[in-house]
Amino acid sequence: TSPGAFEGVGECGLAWLQDARDKTGLPVCTEVMCAAHVRLCLEAGIDAVWLGARTTSNPYLVQEIADALKGSGLKVFVKNPLSPDAALWAGAVRRLSGCDVTLVHRGFTPIEGGVWRNDPRWGVPLALRAEFSGMPILCDPSHMAGNAALVPEAAQKAMDLGFDGLMVEVHPHPEVALTDAAQQLSPEGFARMLDSLTCRTPDCGTALEGLRARIDEIDSDIVRSLAERMALSRKIGEWKRVNGVQIVQPGRWDEVMKGVYAQARMLGVSECLVREIFNLIHEESVYNQK
Repeated sequence: TSPGAFEGVGECGLAWLQDARDKTGLPVCTEVMCAAHVRLCLEAGIDAVWLGARTTSNPYLVQEIADALKGSGLKVFVKNPLSPDAALWAGAVRRLSGCDVTLVHRGFTPIEGGVWRNDPRWGVPLALRAEFSGMPILCDPSHMAGNAALVPEAAQKAMDLGFDGLMVEVHPHPEVALTDAAQQLSPEGFARMLDSLTCRTPDCGTALEGLRARIDEIDSDIVRSLAERMALSRKIGEWKRVNGVQIVQPGRWDEVMKGVYAQARMLGVSECLVREIFNLIHEESVYNQK
């Protein structure tokens, strides 16, 4: 991602993949970011390719890759875009409609720091899975976690939500990995994680888990919005002190609630509910201004 950082070994890496496949009998896969990469993979007989988050975010690159893949029969894994934009992700899938596509959820670039390197926002991939019924979906817990210790937790959550599999980074010596060292599992750690995972059948509450995941996202958004609102209240309080303006202004609050009630009626939300919630918000806002 950054100039001067490790960016891969280039075309010679394809020969390494061929050698690994010959020795293990397993299919091999690598990332492509343009049509030239696709052509090299086809010439090398690579079994599958994937599009990274930055590539999926660019419709022009996706179309270029789709044109290069046309008629190849190559399996394609499509990671989510950088932003939680389901329409952008779906657009990439549609451009690759002639290919054997599998979705890969690796989380989204967060607006602010948090536990996860990439915000899971599980509701987005679940919505896409519903749109493309029958299309397999994997989770990349390594990029989502950004921390090897959190990878098993993200992997189990994906299993709880009925994902079809995982895309996990494993390195024999993670401490010397040339890229993303912090998120890579050792082979022993990978084996322990696999032993610990519990896989559910599709009828074991997957739909309920999906709805709960969406509620969790909304709750998180509410808390973030409250934090932002209180920060603004403190700035308003500072301005009022400097300019000699009283903290509580009933006319302003009546105006706010008039708009809130109108929106609640339009959206079918109880006025009683929003009154109680916003009264608490107002009390906390006044406290912050003081």
